[in-house]
Order: sequence, then structure tokens, then C-alpha cells
Amino acid sequence: MLTPQPAGAHGVFKYEGHPASAAKRVEAFADVDAEALAILESQMLNYRTRSHAILTDATATSGPAPALSRIYATGGAAKNPTICSIAADALGCPVSKTVDWDDKTKSWVNATWNDCSVGVAYKARWGWERLTVPGKENVPFDDLIKDIKKLRREEIGDAAKAADGMEDGVHNVATPSAGAPAYEKAAQWWMELEARALKEVK
Repeated sequence: MLTPQPAGAHGVFKYEGHPASAAKRVEAFADVDAEALAILESQMLNYRTRSHAILTDATATSGPAPALSRIYATGGAAKNPTICSIAADALGCPVSKTVDWDDKTKSWVNATWNDCSVGVAYKARWGWERLTVPGKENVPFDDLIKDIKKLRREEIGDAAKAADGMEDGVHNVATPSAGAPAYEKAAQWWMELEARALKEVK
């Protein structure tokens, strides 16, 4: 497992063996092919173990690795099915991409907009409404998204209703496989190895 560090830390820490208490720090993995997978898994476990900080209701989770209901894949990496599959397993939830309704073909197609720009626009609208619309000073961001989805469904109409969550403008491109439960233990090992790396960097 390759362990990236929190802000302010530095260095590359590679460990082989498990459980974490028995892992040995190495300069290079015995299997060179493990390098890319270790980087990817480490990033996903990093996201997983820190996701509690951005959950709407952290009290609804248990343990160090909160359960996520869905993540959205954007950018070039989102086009890689292997990366999306590993993300679904490591994070324990479906991986989705945005889709848009095509009136000409009467079908859902991959969205062509920039997802990050859309997210920023949602945040801007949320802030504007909280500042200027009476009664919405404390409206949660999730409520704004629900309202936008409702308006979008009304605009598109019943013809766009489809399975797999696509009626909400998203499509699942990967779901947790039979190997996903192994990442439950790996998340705990990740936290232990990160704490160990922080001590070793001093």
C-alpha cells in the first residue's frame, strides 16, 4: 500500500504485508506491477477515511469509514472503467456519471457539460438564494439540489423516466463487486499506516 500524506507532510511511504501492525516499510514493491494499483487504492482509501468531514449528517455513520450513497466521476479518469470499478469497491458505493436527455433521439446520452462548472453554478445559486430570498437563509444545499432535480424532471417529462437512477440525470457506471468488503478492513489498515507514516516522517 502506498500512503500519501495529509497537508504539510512530505515523502513517499510504501508498506508491504498485513495487517498494518506487521507491515514493513519498503523502498519499492516486490511486484512492480503493484505500483499503479497501490497509488489508486491509496487515493480512494484516503477519500473514504476522510469523507466523514463532508457528510451532511456525520452522526448517521459508524466507524472510521462512513458509508457513502454515491460518488460522481468526472474528468478523463472517469472514462476508465477499471478506475471506476476500483473506486466503487474501495468507497463501497456506486460510481455515477452525468447524463442528459436528448429530445431528438428520446434517450439519455453522456452529458457534454463541464461537471465542475455545473457544481460551482449550483453553489453560486445556493449562496445567492440564502442571501436574497426570504425564508431560505438556512436552506441546506441538498434541498437546493432536490429542487433543481424536480424542475428538471418536470421539464423533461415522463418520457425520460428510466432505470438505474437515470431519471435524476445520472447513470451508474460501476457498482461494488464481491471484492468490496475487503476494503472495509483495508480502510482501517490505511488509517493505521498513515499514523505510522506521520511518526516516521519526523
